[in-house]
Amino acid sequence: MSLLLPAASLWIGYDTYFHARFGQTVGKRVMGIQVVRLDGNVIGWREAWLRSAAEALYYMFQVVASWVALSRIGDDGAYEGLGWLQRGPLLSQHAPAWPSWIDGVYFAWFWGAVVVMLFHRERRSLHDFIAGTVVVQEPSSE
Repeated sequence: MSLLLPAASLWIGYDTYFHARFGQTVGKRVMGIQVVRLDGNVIGWREAWLRSAAEALYYMFQVVASWVALSRIGDDGAYEGLGWLQRGPLLSQHAPAWPSWIDGVYFAWFWGAVVVMLFHRERRSLHDFIAGTVVVQEPSSE
Protein backbone atom coordinates (compact mmCIF):
# COMPACT_ATOMS: atom_id res chain seq x y z
CA MET A 1 0.00 0.00 0.00
CA SER A 2 2.92 2.29 0.71
CA LEU A 3 3.86 2.05 -2.98
CA LEU A 4 0.49 1.72 -4.68
CA LEU A 5 -1.02 5.05 -3.65
CA PRO A 6 2.10 7.12 -4.41
CA ALA A 7 2.63 5.31 -7.73
CA ALA A 8 -0.96 5.90 -8.85
CA SER A 9 -0.79 9.52 -7.71
CA LEU A 10 2.51 10.11 -9.50
CA TRP A 11 1.25 8.61 -12.74
CA ILE A 12 -1.94 10.66 -12.78
CA GLY A 13 -0.03 13.72 -11.57
CA TYR A 14 2.63 13.32 -14.26
CA ASP A 15 0.11 12.88 -17.04
CA THR A 16 -2.11 15.72 -15.87
CA TYR A 17 0.69 18.16 -15.05
CA PHE A 18 2.60 17.72 -18.29
CA HIS A 19 -0.53 17.99 -20.41
CA ALA A 20 -1.73 21.09 -18.54
CA ARG A 21 1.67 22.79 -18.44
CA PHE A 22 3.16 21.84 -21.80
CA GLY A 23 0.34 20.22 -23.80
CA GLN A 24 2.36 17.02 -24.02
CA THR A 25 4.08 14.37 -21.98
CA VAL A 26 7.73 13.49 -22.52
CA GLY A 27 6.71 10.68 -24.88
CA LYS A 28 4.52 13.00 -26.94
CA ARG A 29 7.40 15.48 -27.08
CA VAL A 30 9.72 12.81 -28.45
CA MET A 31 7.09 11.84 -31.04
CA GLY A 32 6.52 15.47 -32.03
CA ILE A 33 2.83 15.55 -31.09
CA GLN A 34 0.85 17.60 -28.62
CA VAL A 35 -2.65 17.89 -27.22
CA VAL A 36 -4.66 21.00 -28.08
CA ARG A 37 -8.26 22.13 -27.70
CA LEU A 38 -10.55 21.69 -30.69
CA ASP A 39 -10.07 25.36 -31.58
CA GLY A 40 -6.29 24.84 -31.70
CA ASN A 41 -5.51 26.68 -28.46
CA VAL A 42 -3.40 25.15 -25.72
CA ILE A 43 -5.17 23.02 -23.15
CA GLY A 44 -5.45 23.96 -19.50
CA TRP A 45 -5.91 22.16 -16.22
CA ARG A 46 -9.57 21.39 -16.90
CA GLU A 47 -8.86 19.56 -20.15
CA ALA A 48 -5.84 17.80 -18.66
CA TRP A 49 -7.91 16.52 -15.72
CA LEU A 50 -10.74 15.43 -17.99
CA ARG A 51 -8.30 13.52 -20.22
CA SER A 52 -6.97 11.67 -17.16
CA ALA A 53 -10.32 11.15 -15.40
CA ALA A 54 -10.93 7.53 -16.47
CA GLU A 55 -7.45 6.41 -15.45
CA ALA A 56 -7.67 8.33 -12.17
CA LEU A 57 -10.98 6.67 -11.37
CA TYR A 58 -9.57 3.24 -12.23
CA TYR A 59 -6.48 3.76 -10.04
CA MET A 60 -8.69 5.01 -7.20
CA PHE A 61 -10.72 1.79 -7.32
CA GLN A 62 -7.53 -0.30 -7.41
CA VAL A 63 -6.13 1.49 -4.37
CA VAL A 64 -9.39 0.93 -2.46
CA ALA A 65 -9.46 -2.75 -3.50
CA SER A 66 -5.87 -3.22 -2.31
CA TRP A 67 -6.70 -1.51 0.97
CA VAL A 68 -9.69 -3.85 1.47
CA ALA A 69 -7.53 -6.91 0.70
CA LEU A 70 -4.81 -5.76 3.12
CA SER A 71 -7.35 -5.11 5.85
CA ARG A 72 -8.75 -8.63 5.39
CA ILE A 73 -5.30 -10.16 5.82
CA GLY A 74 -4.93 -8.64 9.28
CA ASP A 75 -2.01 -7.54 11.40
CA ASP A 76 -0.58 -10.92 12.38
CA GLY A 77 2.63 -10.27 10.44
CA ALA A 78 1.95 -12.97 7.84
CA TYR A 79 1.96 -10.50 4.96
CA GLU A 80 5.13 -8.71 6.02
CA GLY A 81 6.98 -12.02 6.37
CA LEU A 82 6.39 -12.94 2.74
CA GLY A 83 8.58 -12.08 -0.21
CA TRP A 84 7.19 -9.76 -2.83
CA LEU A 85 6.39 -12.67 -5.19
CA GLN A 86 4.17 -14.32 -2.59
CA ARG A 87 2.33 -11.13 -1.64
CA GLY A 88 0.41 -10.83 -4.93
CA PRO A 89 -1.40 -14.17 -4.67
CA LEU A 90 -2.20 -13.52 -1.00
CA LEU A 91 -3.70 -10.14 -1.88
CA SER A 92 -5.73 -11.76 -4.68
CA GLN A 93 -7.14 -14.35 -2.25
CA HIS A 94 -8.36 -11.61 0.08
CA ALA A 95 -9.52 -9.12 -2.55
CA PRO A 96 -13.23 -8.39 -2.94
CA ALA A 97 -14.99 -9.57 -6.10
CA TRP A 98 -15.68 -6.14 -7.59
CA PRO A 99 -12.09 -5.30 -8.70
CA SER A 100 -12.34 -7.93 -11.43
CA TRP A 101 -15.43 -6.13 -12.74
CA ILE A 102 -13.56 -2.83 -12.62
CA ASP A 103 -10.68 -4.43 -14.53
CA GLY A 104 -13.16 -5.60 -17.17
CA VAL A 105 -14.67 -2.13 -17.50
CA TYR A 106 -11.22 -0.57 -17.78
CA PHE A 107 -10.17 -3.19 -20.35
CA ALA A 108 -13.27 -2.32 -22.41
CA TRP A 109 -12.55 1.42 -21.97
CA PHE A 110 -8.93 1.01 -23.10
CA TRP A 111 -9.69 -1.04 -26.20
CA GLY A 112 -12.76 1.06 -26.98
CA ALA A 113 -10.53 4.13 -26.93
CA VAL A 114 -8.08 2.43 -29.28
CA VAL A 115 -10.83 1.39 -31.72
CA VAL A 116 -12.43 4.85 -31.69
CA MET A 117 -9.04 6.45 -32.29
CA LEU A 118 -8.23 4.11 -35.17
CA PHE A 119 -11.51 4.74 -36.99
CA HIS A 120 -12.12 8.42 -36.26
CA ARG A 121 -10.98 10.69 -39.11
CA GLU A 122 -9.17 13.05 -36.70
CA ARG A 123 -7.79 10.13 -34.66
CA ARG A 124 -9.53 11.40 -31.52
CA SER A 125 -9.86 8.95 -28.68
CA LEU A 126 -12.56 8.66 -26.01
CA HIS A 127 -10.72 10.87 -23.55
CA ASP A 128 -10.31 13.47 -26.31
CA PHE A 129 -14.09 13.58 -26.74
CA ILE A 130 -14.57 13.97 -22.99
CA ALA A 131 -12.02 16.79 -22.73
CA GLY A 132 -12.73 18.49 -26.06
CA THR A 133 -9.16 17.93 -27.25
CA VAL A 134 -7.30 16.52 -30.19
CA VAL A 135 -3.71 15.31 -30.64
CA VAL A 136 -1.88 17.10 -33.44
CA GLN A 137 1.60 17.28 -34.91
CA GLU A 138 3.70 19.76 -33.00
CA PRO A 139 4.26 22.94 -35.02
CA SER A 140 7.73 22.93 -36.53
CA SER A 141 10.19 25.47 -35.18
CA GLU A 142 11.30 26.47 -38.68
